[in-house]
Amino acid sequence: MNESYCISSDDRNVDWKRVRELFLAVGWEDRSTDDIQAAFGNSTHKRFVYDDGRLIGFGRTTDDGFNYALICDVVVDPGFQRQGIGARLLEELRVACQDFRFLTLTAAEGKDGFYLHQGWLRQASSFIWPRDEKQARIHATKEPNSHSVDDGIVAGAKAGEESFDQKSTDNAEENSCGQLGTQTFNGRSIRLEGTLTEQQQSQLLELYQREWPSDTRVLEDMKHVVNGSEFLVAAVECCSNDLAGFCRVISDQGFRSWMFGMLVREDLRGMGIGRAIMDRIVHAREVAEIHSLSLTCAPDMIPFYEKWGFELRDSEVVMSRPVRRSF
Repeated sequence: MNESYCISSDDRNVDWKRVRELFLAVGWEDRSTDDIQAAFGNSTHKRFVYDDGRLIGFGRTTDDGFNYALICDVVVDPGFQRQGIGARLLEELRVACQDFRFLTLTAAEGKDGFYLHQGWLRQASSFIWPRDEKQARIHATKEPNSHSVDDGIVAGAKAGEESFDQKSTDNAEENSCGQLGTQTFNGRSIRLEGTLTEQQQSQLLELYQREWPSDTRVLEDMKHVVNGSEFLVAAVECCSNDLAGFCRVISDQGFRSWMFGMLVREDLRGMGIGRAIMDRIVHAREVAEIHSLSLTCAPDMIPFYEKWGFELRDSEVVMSRPVRRSF
């Protein structure tokens, strides 16, 4: 990058109209200046590049405060591209997020080679919840997907069982009890809540460690993960107050939101609890006005999310970069 260019993390005097112009200049969707400013305001790290006081590039990150960080909206004025500005922005944001366990981004169509050259790795299964027909047309796969549903456990439910069909919702009796309502699954009363008790946080850690034995998180780490989420859905057994399932969302409260950590306790799988959690997530007020709801999953979980209307991305590629923690 030309040494005469200035890079700053200060957004106090940013010309948000100019930011909007740059989004349009690279062919991205139009965004209001108020929405742009709000999204940047809810971003953890921001970088702005100037040429003699004129904004020519920017990028930002959002995260859950500990575990996942996501690089968003790396944009360079077309007249200043191929000068190393994008690479510099990417490296600045990557270094700023070096203490997170996972760092990901979504590459625009045709740009994955740039990120691969920078040391990023391509992820196989990225999904988006299409907000409208245009978004589905832009982001979804062009060919029908041929993934089959096997007998494995998929996102807390055995593929092909009643948690995918109307039977599970017929079994679920709505009740006004509990913060998000109580439902009955195979005779088990489960309430959905938006918070976790100390005991349930410990149980969540145990769930993660059983699902991923190599996970080295401790309870304090789990508290950071929970506190850093925009919102969460906890399925709790009414009789014991024990955690039955969990999922969470992080968001920049403007344009992008991501779903993480979908889990259902093994002895309660196949009852439709995963379906109830997903119902709450995809219809949540907290994500209703967000431009996109995305997730990345293992290939064998693809059929579950397709049942929920999530569509595999084709025109964008989710990339991840190995992050070495400093503690």
